Amino acid sequence: FFECLKNNLFGGNFLGKFNSFFSFSNELVKIYRKNINLEKIKNFLVVYEGQIFQKELIKFNKDNFKEIKNIAYDHSAPPPLPLNLIYDKYSPDLLYVTGNSQEKFYKKNLLWPKNKIKITKPLRFKGEKKSNYINKLFLPYELYDEKIYLKNLLFLLNQEKLNLKKYQIRLHPLRFDKKSHINFLNQIKKIDIQNSKNNYLTNSIFFGQTTAVIIALEFGITCYHVCTESEFDSYSKNFWPDINIQQLNQNVFKYKLKERGSFLNFSSKQDFSKLC
Repeated sequence: FFECLKNNLFGGNFLGKFNSFFSFSNELVKIYRKNINLEKIKNFLVVYEGQIFQKELIKFNKDNFKEIKNIAYDHSAPPPLPLNLIYDKYSPDLLYVTGNSQEKFYKKNLLWPKNKIKITKPLRFKGEKKSNYINKLFLPYELYDEKIYLKNLLFLLNQEKLNLKKYQIRLHPLRFDKKSHINFLNQIKKIDIQNSKNNYLTNSIFFGQTTAVIIALEFGITCYHVCTESEFDSYSKNFWPDINIQQLNQNVFKYKLKERGSFLNFSSKQDFSKLC
């Protein structure tokens, strides 16, 4: 704490850099420069999320080893507003994405030059199956407002004539032991609405901030999305024209993908080493 305070107190932008993210980044850059002979490195490859430590490593390379080519792979399905990937002078020299939807969005909205971004086959999602996503109700990582979630879930079940008993309710993988999430799951299980038009479901329900919607859509699944802050959590047709988006109310959305493979191509795999 005191070392971080000392290093940033008189360095400018104190409030912006006096935090755990920059402290971690500084330590990581020290380890990087100490343990790797960077004069022999031609390519720096990183699985990229626009995190501070990733940008600081690239900044160090560009400031000190200009001959190194910084290559990044955007491994995640895109969130509704991936503003962490806005292009700036310390962005990677080349960014690989897994679909033309991301490519179009990043060029149009995140300022990426045409020669700095390319489409590649996915390196991730190797073990994903349609059965992992269909007929599921996915609970969020954060429970911002349980009342909004429950109110709009009831609206959705009635509006679309869905039978909640037909869904498997899934906790977020990092919330299996979280008491508040378990209690919320039990509240949902107490809901007794059986309006299903038929017993064969071809859809899933998602709560809150999530990128799993995109994976489900690529499997041909119709997705319902219940949001607390729709402006930030939901996918917009203005940004993602490859998704058919129907807004059912202020907090509930219905998605269908116009063409599979727009975001992810599960039929082919890539080797990370071949990105150089």
